[in-house]
Amino acid sequence: MTLGDQAGFTGNERQLKMLIRALEEENILIWNKFNTQNGPRFRANLKGVNLSGQNLKEINLKNANLTGADLSDADIRFSQLEGAFLIEADLSGADLRNANLNGADLSRATLRNTNFTRARMGRTNLTDAEMKGADMTEVSLTGATVKPEVIKNSVLKKTKLPGKIKVKSTQSMEKAPAWMLARQEEEKRRIDRLHREEIQKKEEEKRRLRRLGIKQPPTEWEEDDED
Repeated sequence: MTLGDQAGFTGNERQLKMLIRALEEENILIWNKFNTQNGPRFRANLKGVNLSGQNLKEINLKNANLTGADLSDADIRFSQLEGAFLIEADLSGADLRNANLNGADLSRATLRNTNFTRARMGRTNLTDAEMKGADMTEVSLTGATVKPEVIKNSVLKKTKLPGKIKVKSTQSMEKAPAWMLARQEEEKRRIDRLHREEIQKKEEEKRRLRRLGIKQPPTEWEEDDED
């Protein structure tokens, strides 16, 4: 596993080494335990870190300084990024589904095709962020700072916009990134599977009742035949 070039890193070297160790051992709990042991006021300094494409699922980066960080294409689902500084960070293509970003500063961040589905983003600062293609499905932006001309470039579906902002998305699923289309297709297959299972259950119940000799109400076709 490689973490890429860290030439732009200007944060705390000791903290970076601990994070690298956790990622190399594929055990994010190593980092989370380190984070907790430093107390509730701990603010990790990972300014300029390159974590592009890394598995950061469930990582605790609450209040962390990630200014200028490269988190593109990273898996950051179910993470704690509450109050984090992500100013000018690159999160393009990253998966932040169900992440906690309440109070995070994402000003001037690159959020192209970023998946924020069901993320908590209350009071976030999205000033001058690049949000083209970002998936904001079921995201609450209560109290967030964002301009209509910025948010309209993202996919808005059941999105709770801040204040009195009323805007329609300019992004359609036809222009959606590959991962978004794949997720939509996966959901369609899931619904079809549940429908088939429901039909199968009903048929099995009918056969069970017939075996027991219990008369069943006639179907629509059977009623027509009687007429």
